[in-house]
Amino acid sequence: MINRFILSLDMLEDFINIVPFFINMALRMKTHLFLVATLLMAFCSCTTKKSQEEVSVQSLTHEVLMDDECMIGITSELALMNDSMAVVISRKSDNAFQVLNYVDKKTSEVGKIGQGPDEFLLPFGLSVKGYGFSVYDVNKSRYSTIHLTGTDGSWRVEHLFKTDSLEHVYIQPIRDNKYIASGIYEEHKLVLLDKDGSFLKGFCEIPYQDEDEKKVPGMVRSQVYQGQVAVSPSGKKVVHAIMAGDLIYFYEVSSDGELVLKSKQENAYAQYDRQYGALYA
Repeated sequence: MINRFILSLDMLEDFINIVPFFINMALRMKTHLFLVATLLMAFCSCTTKKSQEEVSVQSLTHEVLMDDECMIGITSELALMNDSMAVVISRKSDNAFQVLNYVDKKTSEVGKIGQGPDEFLLPFGLSVKGYGFSVYDVNKSRYSTIHLTGTDGSWRVEHLFKTDSLEHVYIQPIRDNKYIASGIYEEHKLVLLDKDGSFLKGFCEIPYQDEDEKKVPGMVRSQVYQGQVAVSPSGKKVVHAIMAGDLIYFYEVSSDGELVLKSKQENAYAQYDRQYGALYA
């Protein structure tokens, strides 16, 4: 368990823009109270000094916003839509998503599960824009936006593109009408897609701890070092957090579409069978 975070000012803006991402990651790893408290205290405690400094961890109080009548079931991702609403991906329901209004204490079922043209099978990578949200359906290789059209829970689906690759897992919109994707790739950790979902270029070498691990086939390492991508509202900053190990990377997206590494934390690498890619317990 991490008891302290050492943060520098050049990382602060990236952190502030990705609070929903860390909440989602924390929920999936079942350590959300500690992680969210740590990050929020980090935001509040950083000063204007340019040198690195130690940030203390303090306790936070919380309250239950939704009661037992507002059940959200088993979820895999969460994203904040505004100050009163959130959306979650539901894995054990007839609907793919649930929209939570924690002021009115109401939930809305959105998006059907199924093989139909406007239905979903395995959505990943929630991103919010306006009064709606977007996801990538891995099983259908399709990126879609769900527009919430009224206060009565009504909605409509807009399919933006289908990809020609089965390797993508998470797709997030960035600046200049492009997308950043993470998935299982042979050579790259992240790839850039155009507005139609077509491949433009790859970025970043797949992580490795030493020269021996570097010799492990790229597809094996890529499966082990899967992570989630979050993008700031401006589309100019990207964070990629690896779920196996303790690895996190912060990038800026340049005007010409390059992904520039700004900072990183590589505290621990994955422990796994380097022949088959199976993670050790």
